[in-house]
Amino acid sequence: MEVREAPPVPATDTGPVAPPVIGRPRWLPHALALLLVLLAVTAIGGRDHGWTPDDGAYALQVDALDRTGGWAWPYPHADIDPDLRHVPFTHGVVTEEGAAYPYVKLPAWILVLRASTWLFGDGFGLYVPSLLGVLAAALVAWHLARRFDPDAAPWAFWATGVGALLVEGTAMWAHSAAAALAGVAAITVIDAAGGRRARVLRLAAVLAVLVLLRREGLLVAAATVAVLGVVGLGGPGGPLDRVRRAAWLTAAPTVAVVAAHLGNARWVDRIAPGTAVADGEFSSGVRYLEGRFSGAGNSLLYGAGEYRLGRLLAVAAIVFVAGAGFLLFRRRDVGAATVAAVTGLALMALRSLVVAPFDLAGLFVASPLLVVAAFGVRRSDLDRRVVAAGAWAATFAGAVLLTQYPEGGAWDWGGRFFLPLLIPAVVGSVIVWRRALASAGPGDRRRIASLAVALVVVPTLLGLYATTALRAEFRQATDDAVATGAPHVIRTPRFIARTSWSEIPDGDWMAASTPADVEALLAGLRRSGAGPVAVVGSIAVEVDAPGWDREVVSPTVVVFTPDP
Repeated sequence: MEVREAPPVPATDTGPVAPPVIGRPRWLPHALALLLVLLAVTAIGGRDHGWTPDDGAYALQVDALDRTGGWAWPYPHADIDPDLRHVPFTHGVVTEEGAAYPYVKLPAWILVLRASTWLFGDGFGLYVPSLLGVLAAALVAWHLARRFDPDAAPWAFWATGVGALLVEGTAMWAHSAAAALAGVAAITVIDAAGGRRARVLRLAAVLAVLVLLRREGLLVAAATVAVLGVVGLGGPGGPLDRVRRAAWLTAAPTVAVVAAHLGNARWVDRIAPGTAVADGEFSSGVRYLEGRFSGAGNSLLYGAGEYRLGRLLAVAAIVFVAGAGFLLFRRRDVGAATVAAVTGLALMALRSLVVAPFDLAGLFVASPLLVVAAFGVRRSDLDRRVVAAGAWAATFAGAVLLTQYPEGGAWDWGGRFFLPLLIPAVVGSVIVWRRALASAGPGDRRRIASLAVALVVVPTLLGLYATTALRAEFRQATDDAVATGAPHVIRTPRFIARTSWSEIPDGDWMAASTPADVEALLAGLRRSGAGPVAVVGSIAVEVDAPGWDREVVSPTVVVFTPDP
């Protein structure tokens, strides 16, 4: 809490000078305003369908806990699908012993979501933790900015709160919470490098929680411990003093991270016993180096990257945005920089509104403010704190590039695996922009400020549009299946099935990826005496099942009824 001094009172013989007045924190009204924005965005977007299939994994796992008290999914068709290849979710855990789990890799987040549904209801409660993660990340950005420029704190707060994290926060992922926790880790690194007291016990707790919530938490922890070790070894004193300092900075975080990781693995083994087998369609036949390039392109630029023209527009947009940074900070040409930035934003709008809305966007397309600000960094800015933060971010980013999926974050907004470095990147960008404002004339100052706001808000609005459209697409497919009235549903392709999570628990849903798989399921259902089956998805019209009457309801919905 910040202390606001009372107006000075002259000292007298009758008593002491008036003490300081404790005022409300400066960040409080900003936090309340951002909370209202988050609630409004959630209300507009809807809560019965997600825009990422991963929402379905979380929601179905929470539902399994609520309905059965256990983690295994109650699947009624093991007799015709003994390998559990057609449960209505993918990328979960399926065991050789015949159990399927929608999401148990990091069960702590499932318990957070379940507790939230108890407090806020089944629909809204599933999204509250992610929304609060956005708010927490913005507050961490505020406190980090104060270490460099107290007046930059509100700017950093809003650039974080209504930037890429706002879009990502409308999903059930733990990425926004992970960004906030990683921001605390970055603050510890900066404090240690700057000679301030580093709160290593707090850091140990933060990293342990982060490892329990996100897989990339291990990469954040590794980067943090590595940089803190270097900071400790590079400090004043003799060799023994430096080694002791490095050990003090790294010992507790290392122990906490290892304990959290091993504890999580043991926890997963207990709640999902048995031998896990591969479940779902992962990228195959992709060489490691090729996968590094494709993953980087998707996570940093394209999002899903399914449309070639969409990829080209993403690259062109970033070229113009980078040009704006060069013109603004290297050539001091505000007019030309504005034209370049507006052109880049227009290309992003064309991509997200017309050409490839379902591709979403990677880190740089979702956060072009970072690209422009990179050109404003000066050699004189690189004190020990900034160098340490840069080393931390570079180490983490390099680890992500080396370990992420060949498809990157796929359907996401902002390069979700890179979001742990977002807070220090945004804070640094805001400080650079404020310096440009301070050195500009009145007319240019307005244009520079407007440009900064546009580079944050326009991509976010495009992201909300694209994710809302994707959510509506998934909702329509679910509604089409329910409208048939068929007691059984086969959703295709399989990785999309999870998007119907709001209807799956109360129905009888399966999933398949090829016409042959659907036909095999229909044969098994016929033997078991099942009634009509709705096949939903782009391959529905390709299915030809002997012994069934076939009614084509639409190009994506076919109802199969057993022959008399």
